Amino acid sequence: MLFNSGNFIESEKERNFYYKFFCGYYFNELIEGLNERVEIFCEIINNSCSEHINIDNLTFQMSSVDSHVTFDVHSYLVCGNTDNGELADIFIMDYKNKICLAI
Repeated sequence: MLFNSGNFIESEKERNFYYKFFCGYYFNELIEGLNERVEIFCEIINNSCSEHINIDNLTFQMSSVDSHVTFDVHSYLVCGNTDNGELADIFIMDYKNKICLAI
């Protein structure tokens, strides 16, 4: 999930506490139990969003497969010629459902 090579949005900015916990442990495929942790994370996010988001019958479902996580993402990595402001401390892209989550 974190170390896949490919054409992903990837931040080159400094790392922080979020990075240390979520990259160092939670989303780290080198530590046993990644699939279970990602499934639990997606379940928490999906349940939280379904309870609080209701926009034109939009269903928010994050998949635990085909997702990529990166940290300290700035807007120019996503939109090109924009400002350099930080978009998210944790940025999760779900390619299967074509959604992203910025924390």
